[in-house]
Amino acid sequence: MFDNIAPQVISETGFAYEFPATLTVDDQSVALTVTVDDHGLTLKTKKDDVSFPRSQWLDVAIVNNVLSIFVHGIGYGDWATKRKFETKNPGEEFQDFQPQAQTYLLSFKPKKLPPDITPALLNEQVRRTYLLAYLDETDNPTIIECGDCRNRLDVTCYSPDDKLFCDNCSQVMGQPDADDQGICSGCGYYTKLVQQEKSNTGEGQGVITTSRTCHRCRVRSAIWGFVGGVGAAIGIALLNFLTLWFLDRYFPALILFAGLALFYGCYQLVMAIVYSLARKAAGETPLENATNALRKGRPDEAMGIINSMDGDMKTNPGILLNLTRGLINAKDYDKASQFAETLVDKFPNFLAGHQERITARALQGGTPEELDQLLTDTITVSAQNSVRSVQRQRYLAGIEE
Repeated sequence: MFDNIAPQVISETGFAYEFPATLTVDDQSVALTVTVDDHGLTLKTKKDDVSFPRSQWLDVAIVNNVLSIFVHGIGYGDWATKRKFETKNPGEEFQDFQPQAQTYLLSFKPKKLPPDITPALLNEQVRRTYLLAYLDETDNPTIIECGDCRNRLDVTCYSPDDKLFCDNCSQVMGQPDADDQGICSGCGYYTKLVQQEKSNTGEGQGVITTSRTCHRCRVRSAIWGFVGGVGAAIGIALLNFLTLWFLDRYFPALILFAGLALFYGCYQLVMAIVYSLARKAAGETPLENATNALRKGRPDEAMGIINSMDGDMKTNPGILLNLTRGLINAKDYDKASQFAETLVDKFPNFLAGHQERITARALQGGTPEELDQLLTDTITVSAQNSVRSVQRQRYLAGIEE
């Protein structure tokens, strides 16, 4: 069904791209030159040359003209120390630091790229370099791309008949789901989505889904925005009162900030009301009703709704995920564990299913050794779904040896 792209990647030779960019670190902006090729990435400033070979790459993506790269190596704060050491010790490489997962955000302007570079070509090269790092660590893997979004997965350990899940698309590969259904980034339930944020990685390239939001989470976010805005306004007003009381002076800028915070809070409250009225007018779908029942720990009620829906909803991994969570909410841990096992068996690379299996088994009373093995299995699936080694997956998750 899907072609193994690994042999083609190995047989080809990539390109070296050099372009200007800006490194953003906290509140600092550093102008530098970036070089990307098959070997890795090098950042050059007037004072420093810092390289990150592909073996250190944990993840990489280009979204909205920002190259985000996560590495296991030196952090920006150690650059000056590295420079001083290597100046005093010619020919020696600075290694007196503890490698950690580091994030580098490199923004660039497409118009300032050299004539032979486009965001699409740059994206293709970073994807290639990232995959080469995985091929260095793995013997003869079978790597495929999702036909919809080009998300890559290692499917070596799966059979051709296995139903594989694309986390980026939030659907079984080759089985298109409704455009407005998926797993909400906020609550983790499969339901109707009211908002999806996607970003192009380059011309003619795949699309990265950055967030999915259901109605419940959108309203909750708006309400918290209201609380935060009002709280900030009260806090700023109190600060202005204290300065007036103790210092006999006030700051007009603080009054302006308080007004803006209050306006933002009121705006969020209005949006929460609008969202709720719009949902009430449109009515909830059967999927939303079933999901809401499972949130409240009512699996029997939810099953009645699910059975009335068109098609065999019980073969949908999102529905099975919801049922597992609903049974956990109902404190039926034995049945929840059974559903989780069924879910993982039917959809072996469904990461959310593996995560829910750990929760269900822990509540059921699993032994530490068993839970540790389930965690290892989950990390392995996560690594395969993102074509990185288990060790690099652990580094990315902040799990150091």
